[in-house]
Order: sequence, then structure tokens, then C-alpha cells
Amino acid sequence: MTLAEKIKESRAVYAGAGAVDLAVEKLREVPEAAAKVRAELTENYGKYRETVTENVDELRGEVNERVAKARTTVTVRVDELKANVTKYQERTEASALQGYVATLSTKLNEVIDDLAERGKTVINKEADEEPAPAVVVPPKQATPVEAAEAKPAAKPKPAPAKKTQPAKKG
Repeated sequence: MTLAEKIKESRAVYAGAGAVDLAVEKLREVPEAAAKVRAELTENYGKYRETVTENVDELRGEVNERVAKARTTVTVRVDELKANVTKYQERTEASALQGYVATLSTKLNEVIDDLAERGKTVINKEADEEPAPAVVVPPKQATPVEAAEAKPAAKPKPAPAKKTQPAKKG
């Protein structure tokens, strides 16, 4: 089996292609949704501007009071939790965590299988069509801070010189 065939039959490749296809599908919807929201905002801006300003001023005072109260409550609760950490740690059962991990693992495998199937469809569809032009991604330029922090690359060591034997006289 050639490398190309192995890659073509790889579940990871299909899952990646499926994920990319799904992302492209969703991104194509963004400009239309943004235009719709922009139009609605422009239409409603004048209507609600004054009302919103009044409501913001009223609520600003309430928010400050609630934040102060919440800070006090959170501080008290954090202190209680710190005191009870060992008690809560003893209550945690490993089997409950294992069940949760197993459930997450099953869900993750289902999602990967769905993405792989979607990717397989995309790749097989693309294989039947003519190849798309290659996309060249320029390498990331290092910022001055990154360049200063980067460790100097190790210089390659020169190969040891080969010893030559003098020609034998015969």
C-alpha cells in the first residue's frame, strides 16, 4: 500500500478534512449574518440610544452595590471552601470520575467518527474533481521580543577529517 493510499484511508485525515469542511461551511454564513445584524443595528440605533443611556446610568449604581456584595459573599465562601478542602477530597470517588471519563471518551469518539466520515466524503469528492491550486502559507515572522528571547541555534559540528593512508610502494 503506498503512502498516498495510507493517508487517503487514515481516520485522522478524514476527521481533519471533515472539521475543516464544517468550519468553511460555518464561515461562509458569517458575512450574511453580519450584514443582517449591521442593518438591524443601524435601524434601531436612533430609537434606543436615549433609552439605553438612561438605563445604563440607573443600572451603574445597582451594579456597583451588587459587585461589593458579591465580593464579600465570594470571599466568605472561598474561606469556607479552603477550610473544607480535605473533607471534599475524601468524598470524591474514583469510580465516579472513571465513569465520567468513559462517557466523555465515548462522545469524543462519536464526534471523531462523524468528522472522519465527513472528511472522507470531502476527500473522495475532491479526488473525483481536478486538484485545487496549492495554498502557500508564509512562515511566521518573529517579533523583536521573540527574536531576542530565542536561543541561538546550535551550530552543526564539522565532520571529522578522514585519515588517508600513504600509497604503498611496491
